[in-house]
Amino acid sequence: MRDKMAYEILEDIFQNSNRLVCLCGLGAYKENGYLNFREDEEAYDIEMSYGYSPEELFSSTFFHTRTELFYQYYRESVLQLDIIPNEAFKALAKLEQMGKLKCCITRCIHGALELAGCKKVINLHGTVSDNTCPRCHKKFPVEYIKQSKRVPLCENCKATIRPGVALVGEMISNAAITEAASAIANADNLLVLGCNLNAFLSEKFLQYYTGNKLILINEEEHYTDKLADFVVHKKVVDVLPEIVEAIEEKECLSQVRA
Repeated sequence: MRDKMAYEILEDIFQNSNRLVCLCGLGAYKENGYLNFREDEEAYDIEMSYGYSPEELFSSTFFHTRTELFYQYYRESVLQLDIIPNEAFKALAKLEQMGKLKCCITRCIHGALELAGCKKVINLHGTVSDNTCPRCHKKFPVEYIKQSKRVPLCENCKATIRPGVALVGEMISNAAITEAASAIANADNLLVLGCNLNAFLSEKFLQYYTGNKLILINEEEHYTDKLADFVVHKKVVDVLPEIVEAIEEKECLSQVRA
C-alpha cells in the first residue's frame, strides 16, 4: 500500500475514533533517544561499568541488599531526564486533546507521554516521577532522586525513598493490568507503536480487543504483522505527527466552514 493512501486511511480511522487506545512500545522510546538496557550493546556497557548485569542492578534484591549501588546505577543510567519528548509523543497528546485517543498503555517508566501532554496514561511498570517514603508516605519529585548523594532519604523520617517503578522480580500491579485490559476491551480502534504483535505489551492485551481496526506502526517487519489490519513499516516519529497534523488541518477547516 502506497504511503499516501495508507496515511489517508489512517487519518480517516483516527478522525472517526473516540475510543482509540494506544499501546506504546519500546521502539517509540528508542527513537526518542531513551536507552533500552535489554539490548546487547547497552547491557554489555553497563556490566563493564558496574560489574553486574542491568537485570541484577535493577532488581528488588539489589534495591534491598545493595541500595547504594542500586541508586548509583538508577541515577546514572536509568534517569534520563535531559531527553525531551519528540513529535510522536506530542502527536498522541494532540489526539487525546481532540477527543480521539482514550488512553495510552506502556511498560516504559520514563514518563515521556505525560511530559508530552498526555493526561490518561496507564504505566504498567510505574514511572520514575513517582517516588515515595515507605514510612510517612511523603512524595518526592524525580529531581530529588537525581540530585541525591548515595542513598536518597526522606527529609522527615530518614527512611530510604522507594522509586515507584516495578523492579526485576516484582509483580506488575493487578490494578494496572485490569485497567489496561478494560480500556482495550472498550476501544473502537487499537494503535500499536514501536513494537511487534508478539512483544509482551501486545501479546498480553490483544486477547481483549474486539474493536474495528488494529493499526501497527513499527520500523521492523515481523511475521505477526499479518495480524494487523494496517501496517506501516517506518519510524513512529516519521508517520504519526504527519497524520495528526493532517487531521488538525481538516478539523480547523471544518470549524471555519461551520
